[in-house]
Amino acid sequence: MWCYRRILKISWTKHTSNEGVPGQLNKDRELLSTIKAKKFALCLLVIFIIELAVGIAAAVYKNDFHKGIKQLMRESMNKYETNEADRMAWDNLQTKLKCCGVDKNNDWILLLGKRPLSCCHATRDGSQPPEAIHCNSAKTGDEILYSDGCFDMIEYKAEEASKVLIGVGIGIAFVELIGIVLACWLASAIKSRS
Repeated sequence: MWCYRRILKISWTKHTSNEGVPGQLNKDRELLSTIKAKKFALCLLVIFIIELAVGIAAAVYKNDFHKGIKQLMRESMNKYETNEADRMAWDNLQTKLKCCGVDKNNDWILLLGKRPLSCCHATRDGSQPPEAIHCNSAKTGDEILYSDGCFDMIEYKAEEASKVLIGVGIGIAFVELIGIVLACWLASAIKSRS
């Protein structure tokens, strides 16, 4: 019992019986539990507000993001012949996404006067890929040439992934709201019990 007297800072000169100490301790525990529940609810509310603000900012600045990505892609296209990293990135991007250029397959012709081989593909499985002369002379709509621009393909892939992220975000927000309600309910239940 002496340790509880020390925790509660009850003086030995104060005439408190040993039966009164646990009662006082329990009252303080309930008060601490109420404060902890309210702090937890407040923390969840702050996190929820921050998530909401980030979501709104992402929606507002979506067009600026698109413009920035397009500008970076064009700058990288300009470095295609001089920078090995840009060349590898473009070849990999165009091969995997089956696209050519930023907006359309003529972007390369307008910029460099020729297309990279990664803009063209074999017409059948197992056949040889086209040669550079055929790739450069291909017109939009030809079978060997990828017709879509890479920015559109990246945008499509990002929108597909964002649907999953939005669903997960809504699920997490819903769980947080339930946590806020339950923490407030717990705090009021502890308060009304005491």
